[in-house]
Parts: sequence; C-alpha cells; structure tokens
Amino acid sequence: MRDKSNKDDDSSINHNNKSNVSSFVQFEFKPDVNNEQITEYHNRVEAYAKTMKACSHTIDDTMGFFLTQCEAIPLDMNDPRMKGYKYSVVMNYLQDKLNYEPSDYPFDSSDEVKERWSKEQGRIRQFIMDNTPEYFGIHPCGYYLPRSERNAYLYEEFKREIEQLINPRVGRDATTIWQDICFYFETTTGDIQCENGGRSLYNQLTVFRGVVREDIELRNARFQGYLNSMREMGDL
Repeated sequence: MRDKSNKDDDSSINHNNKSNVSSFVQFEFKPDVNNEQITEYHNRVEAYAKTMKACSHTIDDTMGFFLTQCEAIPLDMNDPRMKGYKYSVVMNYLQDKLNYEPSDYPFDSSDEVKERWSKEQGRIRQFIMDNTPEYFGIHPCGYYLPRSERNAYLYEEFKREIEQLINPRVGRDATTIWQDICFYFETTTGDIQCENGGRSLYNQLTVFRGVVREDIELRNARFQGYLNSMREMGDL
C-alpha cells in the first residue's frame, strides 16, 4: 500500500512555481491583453482568493478519487510512457539533482552551438532515463484508460478536441491519431498530468484536490491551475 505520509500541507509540496497543470494542455486563467479586462481579471481573482479555503485532500486522496471516476489500468514502470513522465517530473522540479545544467534553446546562435546544445540535452535525457525514480527521490505512478464503456465519454471528448484542430484539407480522421488516455501522479512533488485527452477528468481531480494555504497566499501555479479548472467546469 502506498505511504500516505504526504499531507499536502505547506511543507509537503515543492512550491517553486512549477505547474501541476497537465503537460497536455497548459492553459492559463488569463484574459486577452486589454487593460480593462486585466483589471477585471485581477479583481475577480482577488475576490475569489479571499473566499477560498485550504483543502486537506492529499495527492493519495486524489488518486483514490481518480480510481472511482474511471476504469484505469496501471502502467509498468518500464513502460516508455512512464519513463517520459519521470523525465517531465525531474525537469520540472528536480534539476538540482542532474549532473548537467539545462539551458534554453540558443535560437540566435550558430549551427555549431545549436548542435552542442542538442547533444547536451540528449545527455541530460539519457541520464534521467538511466536512473531509477528512487535516485531522484520520487514515486511516480501512471494509468492508461482502456476504451471501455465507462471511459467512452473521455475519448469522445478528446476526439472533438482533435477534430477542431485538424485541418480538413489534410484528409485525416481524428480516430487515426488516437492513443491511450493516460494519467500520471507523483506523490513527492504532488504533480498530476494527463496525456492524450482526459481534460474534463483532470479538472475534476484539480478541483477535488484543491489548494493549500501557501498556494492562495502566493497566487502560484497550483492556484492558477485550480482557478482555470473551475473556469473550464463553469464554476467560476
């Protein structure tokens, strides 16, 4: 049984402004750039923040809630999708544990510099892939959602999203690019991600989990993600 020592209090999560928002869709709760809208947005955020209460749901509670909302099958730690998630968590939260110093892409540099950068990023990725989650002090787990009757609405939802993005002239049907919807959880950082769909369920998890006092005070990424999920659900 998973250790439930993570209480999601002010000290249990690495609040370094790294987002817990899904890597599949990185929305931000912001209006278009317009002075009047910006003022209205900030006023709404501040008014809402004053009424918000810290939530006691832990990441383990949230995982338990997730398993009641869908049919999910655990992913093996050797699954390439889990390795990709491990890479995401380390790069988002734990770069201090790397033997390399990640850097931004050198857009204005020479081809030689860009090639060196690409090789360095490859070494960083390989270093993460070669080491176990325990090396980085993390405990990730993941699930894929089979195309069952219970999960059908999530796949239909994602199909509609994809159909809105596909150029009709390409002549491809949305069903030809479907992959399994996956959800990932990491109990040390409190990270939650979804992939290849599942946005509405992700929003439910975000709202169920809520925010801690520090999130509200700092108006940080987790706070912003919570507001965004509330907005997408029509509750804000």
